[in-house]
Amino acid sequence: IPFARLSPLTALQVMTVLNCMLLLASLLILSRCVQTRLTESAFIAFISGIGLINCFRFGQMYIAVSFSIILGYYFFLEKKPILAGISLGLLSPVKYFPIIFVLYFVFKKEWRLVFAAILTIAIISVVSVCILGWDVHKEFLLSILGSHLLSNRTLQDPFSSTYQSFDSLLRRLLVSHPDLNPHPILDSQISYQVLKWMAIVGILMVSIRVLAVIQRSKYERFKVATSCSILGIVGLLIAPATATYHYVLLWLPVALLLDYFLKTEQPKPIWNILTLYTLIGFIPYSFFHQFDGQGLFTLLAYPRLFLMCVLFTVSLRSLRNVEGATLANQ
Repeated sequence: IPFARLSPLTALQVMTVLNCMLLLASLLILSRCVQTRLTESAFIAFISGIGLINCFRFGQMYIAVSFSIILGYYFFLEKKPILAGISLGLLSPVKYFPIIFVLYFVFKKEWRLVFAAILTIAIISVVSVCILGWDVHKEFLLSILGSHLLSNRTLQDPFSSTYQSFDSLLRRLLVSHPDLNPHPILDSQISYQVLKWMAIVGILMVSIRVLAVIQRSKYERFKVATSCSILGIVGLLIAPATATYHYVLLWLPVALLLDYFLKTEQPKPIWNILTLYTLIGFIPYSFFHQFDGQGLFTLLAYPRLFLMCVLFTVSLRSLRNVEGATLANQ
């Protein structure tokens, strides 16, 4: 609403200034979370590359979302659960991603943090209803929210490789549409649904197994850090639609992983994660877009999705190996 009275260009300029401030704040807090220099946390943020650029270019609010998650994690480390909950709940009514971390703290039984997050979400929602009215919220809850979570997007092209998700890829390969996708490899709605849910459930099951190993560790700080890093990566990997600017949400997960492997003296995962993260940030997506809708060559139009799959695999395998060896020595 504060932006609505401004011209589009002026609104973008204001948002650019706010994003600059939030970026600097994110770097400062991130450096405290992993106990590193500001230049090193800046390196992690800046190699998110196109994602960071497009946040500024399009006036997106994902720098703010990333900041709220980093701040929530920092307050948790500082044993300030109420402030941590407020930070995680602040933008959750607008962008759902921070809720992933709230759910983790439900598992951890950090009830003060969880209740603070829920209360923050409730207050913001009530204020929103008071300002915008109930009708628009009713429409959102009954018609939009479920469709969005199930990737039934009507205002966007659900077949586009721009979104780099399992849903988009499998739709392109297996679901026919007279205008948006006239030539799939196979027109089978059942195959699309089965393969999509197999991918999601498989990723979740593998993640839960590794998380179970991590929870047996005696090092509480590493336990929380590695769990949050896994959840951040998994959240983006199974999301129904992701764009480049969503990947600034990897700042905290990547920083926590690098910090963990540095402190456990594991150089190979560090280089693997840095390489994959840099490719996600700087790969020329416009080059690969030409393969979208070209039969099996469509697979080449989804480099970010496959890079995320490799990042997920490398991270979980390395964490499992290190934690498994640590438990064996305890």
